[in-house]
Amino acid sequence: MAGAGPAGAGQAGRRQALIGASTATTGDPLSLGPLRDLGAECLEVRACSAAAWPAVATEIARLDVPVGLHCPLPFDGVLKEFEITGPDPDRQRAAMALVVRTASRAADTGAAWATVHFPSARSKPSRWPGATRGEALAQSDSGDAAGGGADPFTAAARELSDLAVSYQVPILLENMSYHEQFGSAPDYARICRRYPALELCLDVGHAYLSPHAPDPVGYVSELREHIRAAHLYSWPAGPAGPAGPAGPASRARRGRAGRRPRRRSRSA
Repeated sequence: MAGAGPAGAGQAGRRQALIGASTATTGDPLSLGPLRDLGAECLEVRACSAAAWPAVATEIARLDVPVGLHCPLPFDGVLKEFEITGPDPDRQRAAMALVVRTASRAADTGAAWATVHFPSARSKPSRWPGATRGEALAQSDSGDAAGGGADPFTAAARELSDLAVSYQVPILLENMSYHEQFGSAPDYARICRRYPALELCLDVGHAYLSPHAPDPVGYVSELREHIRAAHLYSWPAGPAGPAGPAGPASRARRGRAGRRPRRRSRSA
């Protein structure tokens, strides 16, 4: 994991890059202290139950490095869907409620950010009537500030931006770049320019799998000013090489025991 710290001496306007870790590397949300002891300069909490949360919140307040929260927190069980941009309206409302929960906990603990997957990770994406992808994005850019004519991605981003302002917590959109209608670097740049309260958590693995432009370097080049954090990790290839969310690479990445890959956190 990587994140961004205050600008260093002689670096006005530039944030210092920090190298850190996610609790996904240990599978234990209470491993924040040991990870800090290993030299992590920033941290991110992922997968924390309601029972463990009070202790985690106490640890966040104690630590002397930035700590982000990965939505949903706290959460019990396995998250089966997170349709932050739809298309199912009930599931979208449920996803937004999880963001509210995470943002409120971030505000209560003084966490540095809240990371949210964006858009919905779907092989059959949401569509809006009578519009191709290009037509819909053009329609979105011409929509009024109240959301008239906004596509579901812009509408969801506007709601997330309102939450970031309300809770005074930066919300980082983690790129789910394999959505066929949204996920290119220009897509994220458009959203971040329109809603400055939103920044990016660049997931390099997701960028690598993107059907839009499978080039993480391209994401960095185009989105540099909007990237607040990054997820960096190994991505073992399956028999057919890297694949999408349900492909062989995804299964290999979790390992036989269901372990997640090593994640390093970096702020930029």
